[in-house]
Amino acid sequence: MAIDIDFSSDYHIHTRYSDGSATVRETIEAAMKNGLRQIALTDHMPLPFHTRYAMRPDDLERYTEDIRCVRTDYEGRIHVQIGLEMEYLPGFEAWTEKIVGAGWEYAIGSIHGLIPKGHHSLVNGMRQEFDQLLYGGFDGNAREFCTYYYKRLQVVIDSGLFTTVGHLDVFKKHNKNQCYFSEDATWYQDLVLETLAHAGAAAMKIEINLAGFDHPVAAPYPSLWIIAECVDRKLPLVVGSDTHRLQNIGRNIGKLVRALANSRLNSLNPIVA
Repeated sequence: MAIDIDFSSDYHIHTRYSDGSATVRETIEAAMKNGLRQIALTDHMPLPFHTRYAMRPDDLERYTEDIRCVRTDYEGRIHVQIGLEMEYLPGFEAWTEKIVGAGWEYAIGSIHGLIPKGHHSLVNGMRQEFDQLLYGGFDGNAREFCTYYYKRLQVVIDSGLFTTVGHLDVFKKHNKNQCYFSEDATWYQDLVLETLAHAGAAAMKIEINLAGFDHPVAAPYPSLWIIAECVDRKLPLVVGSDTHRLQNIGRNIGKLVRALANSRLNSLNPIVA
């Protein structure tokens, strides 16, 4: 089965408004230099508590106005969408719903943290943080942890608030050589397929997040077999570098193309600049 994926785009980029390192203008210019034709700036939404990555609430309006103003200088050369990477945490749903209500051209629904026992913990942070969540929140039971994660992601999808599912299986970040759980396990694959069914019902795009190539697992989020399932289910796929530095905009697109070519997805019809 053939499907179009636009490899001249990057729909997941952070600026210094959250945990990125560059201005909006610097980011757009770097994307153009790297040959991209479409991008979405998707800084982390403000959260109702402090984290090391989220935007400050007072910066949200300035962020949107900055993008709206700067992108006019590049009209006709690159298409820039005003986006946000959002979370839908239990107990804080109204917070996210209010931010979504401001209107966004591109809205990623992602999970970065979970609150299994009342304490917010990152699923995609450092290895030590992951272990603290696994053992402190789930008593070391990887199956319970995976189930909790995917059930929560299904809530994010079913909310209808977002356009795109961000880094679907990012919690595998430290699962190199499947040291925590096996993706071949029937129970695991059933959770994934169930989640994809929710995404299909919600008509959401699935992001192929390229940051995983630089993480311990050295694979995209989601895994190639999940991408294949998306193709079979005709779920739209978009590419995002999830970059926080200028030099990484569009990074690893080549790795993804080669990985897909070596998989059963070698019938993909790439759109290139």
